[in-house]
Amino acid sequence: MFGVFCECALGYLWSVLAPGDWDFGRLLATTVRAWDDWLGRISVQCPDEVKRTFYSALYHCAIHPSLYSDVNGEYRGMDRKVHKAEGYERYTVFSMWDVFRAGFPLFCMIGRDIMPDFLESMLSVYREGGRLPKWELAGCETNTMIGFNAVPAIADAWVKGLIPPSRLPEYYEAMRGTAERADNSHDFFKKYCYIPADEDNASVSKTLEFAYDNWCVSVVAKALGLDDDYAVYATRAQYWKNVFDPVSRFMRPRDKGEWTPEFNPVTVSSHFTEANSWQYSFFVPQDIAGHMALMGGREAYAEKLDSLFAADPAGDGTQLQDVTGLVGQYAHGNEPSHHVAYLYDFAGRPWKTQETVRNICNTFYYNAPDGLCGNEDCGQMSAWYVLSAIGMYSVTPGTKVMALTSPLVNKAVINTGDKRFTVTSDKAETYVSSARLNGRAYDRAALDFDEILRGGKLSFTTSDRASGWGSDPVMLTSADSAHPYNAWFPEDFGKVKKSSGPLKYEAHPNTAYDQYYSAGGDNALVDGIRGKLNWHVKLWQGYWGKDVDVTIDLKGEKDVFCVTAGFIQDMDNYIWMPRDMEVYLSDDGVHFTLAGRRDSDVAIDDPKVQIAEWTVSFESTKATHVRVVAHLFGEIPSWHRGYGDKGFTFIDEIWINNENN
Repeated sequence: MFGVFCECALGYLWSVLAPGDWDFGRLLATTVRAWDDWLGRISVQCPDEVKRTFYSALYHCAIHPSLYSDVNGEYRGMDRKVHKAEGYERYTVFSMWDVFRAGFPLFCMIGRDIMPDFLESMLSVYREGGRLPKWELAGCETNTMIGFNAVPAIADAWVKGLIPPSRLPEYYEAMRGTAERADNSHDFFKKYCYIPADEDNASVSKTLEFAYDNWCVSVVAKALGLDDDYAVYATRAQYWKNVFDPVSRFMRPRDKGEWTPEFNPVTVSSHFTEANSWQYSFFVPQDIAGHMALMGGREAYAEKLDSLFAADPAGDGTQLQDVTGLVGQYAHGNEPSHHVAYLYDFAGRPWKTQETVRNICNTFYYNAPDGLCGNEDCGQMSAWYVLSAIGMYSVTPGTKVMALTSPLVNKAVINTGDKRFTVTSDKAETYVSSARLNGRAYDRAALDFDEILRGGKLSFTTSDRASGWGSDPVMLTSADSAHPYNAWFPEDFGKVKKSSGPLKYEAHPNTAYDQYYSAGGDNALVDGIRGKLNWHVKLWQGYWGKDVDVTIDLKGEKDVFCVTAGFIQDMDNYIWMPRDMEVYLSDDGVHFTLAGRRDSDVAIDDPKVQIAEWTVSFESTKATHVRVVAHLFGEIPSWHRGYGDKGFTFIDEIWINNENN
């Protein structure tokens, strides 16, 4: 949304100033007016310190999306051809996984003049690239992050009156086309009604976000009267239930139908995107009522929220750089947690929302270069603050429901374009004692967005003590139970399985593998579970900057005539085939003799993601131990962006005489 600045201060000026007519004073004055216009869309009265933080945040919200089309409307599209934006300005930097949560809902409120350009820009991305933007940058899709979260932004714009009914079919086609375009992750989701952990990484996060994204498609399908489509997407919206464990009441990864073993909700693992189970277990914005019911009701749901904020923030040592701003296991420094404090409103404990949101505002935001507790992510962190400071938040984009909290400011006048909506707080204390909407008593902890568009006044009376105001939960979202999900569960799901017995062989690494790519431990190389092309699933054992050197205990003497090992190469992600592989044999586990070797036949500059199984054969020899050494490919070459860094060797599995363990 650097758009207001770029459009007014750059795009406009470039069109009115002829070459040689560069008047710096005029440029400065126009730029100041542009920023005054944007920052004046919410006028607040509050202490100076809060005001500085508030307007710094509102400024951050206006940096992206950024104007992309030239002064004559031309831009280079997703197909790398030059296009011309007719009747709109083409924008770029659509970081949708981040900004669909608060950034775009804020634009729907105070950027209603610029939102049509954003929406048309997203349509142009679809027309030129076949999908709505995921994380589009300068006419290129980076494919960063998960889900297809331009869909929630469009559904939200529709319900909030920013898409003309005559244009809705065109937008729906882009939403549906994006949802149905071949994508391995979404294909798993549609096939199994969840994403199996052994098939894809971030399986829990993707299942939850796909369920919500599909629900957003169903919102528009229903508006268009497309009953068959609506049934399909409303059904998928409930697939979140397939990763909900009713015993632990956490969202959990499933592998071959069963819950994965050794589950710990604080572990930041490959099953989640920049988060853990604590942080994703409350991501069901489309079906809060259904989630609450499976959790055990309002009280149990609220108690689970309490447990989240009270949990030990230390976790188990698997924290990522993105998981910051911790309150218990709530992580405000990253997006999956951003709506969670407002869920108390729907559980009948709005005073908990009020005290939690106030604590986050006061603890994690201040006006300084390091005044944010996490990545700004194209304005999402700041948009959360702006909305929270004026006392509201869009928990479920795609609905008109604005969850309420006590405003941080004494007064906010919101300019929606042709109307003004005013929010006041008599003392700006933490807790709401009572409220009035347009002069009438108002006792709900949520507000219909249409009230904001109509203009008016919401007045809060606040106190330093909690009250029962707003404790009757209202406006709960619910996935349509008329289209129940049809989960794929094996008949014996949840039953205790008989042990498969001890492993035939044991692996003992002589060099240390990377703990993040352990594949389950030492015996991962002989456990019979094969690494797949998607190495993010972490079934591969990774060795960073060192040779693979592992000894296989055959648990007795055996005739050995060949040894096979699997390797994967993904040059773009610093993973290469080893330079060579050597096999040694021993009859005592101490003294080893070279039995054979082979060199790599895969080029180091081959960009294809590929698996190779290398076999070293030799004359049958009796042995009790086999040693496999795979030498690191060498230094990362100068032509690669990782030059100067270390590379990985990923290995899995090792077979003796072509026998699987």
